Amino acid sequence: MFSVTFATESLREMLDKQREKLERASEMDLRCEYFLADIRLAAGGLGVEEFPGIPVLDFMFCLLLSSKAVREGNSGRISFTESDLLIELVSTGETLTISRSWDPVAGNCTIAEFQAGVSLFSGEALELIARRYPAFQTCEAGNERGSGSDSD
Repeated sequence: MFSVTFATESLREMLDKQREKLERASEMDLRCEYFLADIRLAAGGLGVEEFPGIPVLDFMFCLLLSSKAVREGNSGRISFTESDLLIELVSTGETLTISRSWDPVAGNCTIAEFQAGVSLFSGEALELIARRYPAFQTCEAGNERGSGSDSD
């Protein structure tokens, strides 16, 4: 079993200053300074753990990178920008062992459960942010900064 969620009511409102800068915000600003919420993580053997005030997009980015690493047969790491906490994911066959830097008790889930949980969290988080902040959908961070275009 693997689940990562956040309570929609815990998504912090943007400050006026953030709202004004949303359309010009860099990728790192969006990842680390916007959209803070209380994230819950659960896995077999771990129970439910809550992390208050986590940047949702940054956590999602780390989850997606870990998901890709695991899919490619490597270990994954989920780090927390605002602290030194670390979650490591090591696959053995179809099982993932989930180790946390702050607790010696390891958890586990299947790779399929992890992949499904990451996908569900990412989709729901982006959908909620886009619904609550329509300007986020038109934000062109990266597109105007030379990240590539069809004419290159």
